[in-house]
Amino acid sequence: MICFASVSYSQNNPGNSSDKKKKSPEEIAQKKADRLKNELSLNEDQYNKIYNLMVSKMKEGRELWEKNKGLDKTEKRKIMKEHREQFSKQIESILNKDQIEKFNNLKAERKQKWGKKNKNKDQNQKQNK
Repeated sequence: MICFASVSYSQNNPGNSSDKKKKSPEEIAQKKADRLKNELSLNEDQYNKIYNLMVSKMKEGRELWEKNKGLDKTEKRKIMKEHREQFSKQIESILNKDQIEKFNNLKAERKQKWGKKNKNKDQNQKQNK
């Protein structure tokens, strides 16, 4: 009986991750472009260029991910890293000198933040084994 209750609960729980709607590239690009607009003080032309670039790069990224599903993790990471680096260069081509500096600082902060999260995640997984 308890087993059925927990299955029923997880199926009806609105916070269940499987219930979350997968966002479109356009929705994700808008959120990210809005954040960059505020953090980098983008003008409308820059915002539109970055938004359009983000939409196309997200679609390309999803296609790359699907195309390379059969590869091992190391190869996939290498391909996706190259994709991200190319994307960053394209973003930088839209920004002015001050914005590029801020953009690179934001990337470094995000990398440091994610590095800590991944390190903690790895430690928690080792402890749970």
